[in-house]
This record gives sequence, C-alpha cells and structure tokens, in this order.
Amino acid sequence: MKRLVLILFIALLPALLPAQDELRIQLLPGHNLISCNLRMPREFFREGENRGPNVPLMMAQLGNNIRFLGIMEDERGRFYAPRLNFCNIPYWDVTDGYLLVMNQATEIVWEGERLPADMNIPMNVGWNIISYLPEYRLNHCCPK
Repeated sequence: MKRLVLILFIALLPALLPAQDELRIQLLPGHNLISCNLRMPREFFREGENRGPNVPLMMAQLGNNIRFLGIMEDERGRFYAPRLNFCNIPYWDVTDGYLLVMNQATEIVWEGERLPADMNIPMNVGWNIISYLPEYRLNHCCPK
C-alpha cells in the first residue's frame, strides 16, 4: 500500500509543481519593444512588493551586458537608466510592454511560470504598450 501511494505521488508530482519555462529575448542595437509572459520567482521581487518583480533585478539577467542597456521606458514615460543608477518604474508589470534602447546586441534569459494565454490584459486610458501572451511557443530567431 505504501509503495502504491509513493508511486501515485511521484506520478502526480509534475502536475503539482508550477511548470518552469525559459524565455530568451534577442536584443538588437537601437530600440527593442519587449514583454515578459512569465510569472517570476519571488527572488525577483523587492521585499513587501507583491504587484510585480523589481525592474533592476529583472534586468540583472543581462549580467555584465547591463552596460549595453542605454535606457528602459514604460508606457507612462517612467524609465530605468542603469548607468545613472536611476529607476522610477515601481515594478515590472507583466501585462505591459517595455521599450529598451540597447547600445549593443545581447540576449536576456528569464525562467518562470508561463502566464495563461487567455489572461486579462487591462487597457488604460491613453497610451498602452501591452504584452503578447501566445498559446504556443514562439520562434526565438531574430531578423538579421
């Protein structure tokens, strides 16, 4: 009986754990419009912030290539400028898109739980940059 319970638990374990998915984004020199359709792990959140991950922590995934990021801007005109050590974007909203101005090409990689493709995306009055949450895996190639 114990063996049967153990086998059932092992068989059901993948369904009980959140699926981790990897998102790779090729960033080109100049302007890049990106979104992140992953629910990020808690290590990306500032203490006490539950609305979304911290922008500098998200961009830290660039590692040494963070110097390639000139500026990151949201739809409200708030921005993150790592060389100036300035960020007035309060959190990364996964239903928004972001404009990144890159000095050089690089790649950013995040891991987290994929968001449902049918989730609601709020539309605000005025300018909206929204994320795209497809139901299928995107081709991760970049135009040359």
